[in-house]
Amino acid sequence: MIKGSQSDRRIFHDAIALGQLQKKCFSKRGIYKNPEAFYCSLSGVCYIPELAGRRYTGANFLELSLGQKEIAEEMFLSIDGQDPESWLDEQFRIGELAICPVCNRIYQSYMAPGCPLCWK
Repeated sequence: MIKGSQSDRRIFHDAIALGQLQKKCFSKRGIYKNPEAFYCSLSGVCYIPELAGRRYTGANFLELSLGQKEIAEEMFLSIDGQDPESWLDEQFRIGELAICPVCNRIYQSYMAPGCPLCWK
């Protein structure tokens, strides 16, 4: 079921008809999540949070994760309705992720004494 205003529903129905989005990837809550697009194409739409209008591609996830595929994948697999930016902010806030001040990469900081990527 596609939720949202009549205009939103029409946009998404048109995108489905044009083959830009796959109907099977919509959840009952109106979230679009397409693992095939995430893993196979950087340019294909793989996530739309609660039909908020913003469409995310694999390239968007990579950009948010500073080019780190494992962080992009964790983000994609973990989100369920929220914006990826909100999920990432929450992970930094609660100490699950951190950005190394030396190598400027994101790492899983929970129970880690320092950056496991550059060992600083």
